[in-house]
Amino acid sequence: MKTKRILPLVTLFLIFTMAGLYGQELKSGNLICIHHVDVTLNDDVTPKQFEDFMITSYIPEFEKNMEGVKLHLLKGDRGESKDKYAIIMYFKDKATRDKYFPEEGVISPSGKECLEKMVPMEGKLYKMAKTDYAMTQWRVL
Repeated sequence: MKTKRILPLVTLFLIFTMAGLYGQELKSGNLICIHHVDVTLNDDVTPKQFEDFMITSYIPEFEKNMEGVKLHLLKGDRGESKDKYAIIMYFKDKATRDKYFPEEGVISPSGKECLEKMVPMEGKLYKMAKTDYAMTQWRVL
């Protein structure tokens, strides 16, 4: 009888513990950069191919080269941006952002080094689509 009462509690505890370990919570001081990306796919490329490339190749390579920065690909689900793409660039804090981008429009030597490593991946991206973006940076209060 006690097992029937304890099992649901243990299950809930494990779910919340695992969610806490794997979730990424926004905290005061985090910086979020949202890139609204205009994507024009080449005729031989499907949205699924583009999305798979970004998620399985481009983003992991970017995160490997730019330590401390996380990227997330978004696709509009409803509203004005339905079926359009955006990228969230997450920085733990201002110091992490400034390591690569110390001022608006300025890339540090560390940032340039990281972006140079992305040139082959950028080449693959340009074979799939033309991209252009507008960006806004947000600080979590």
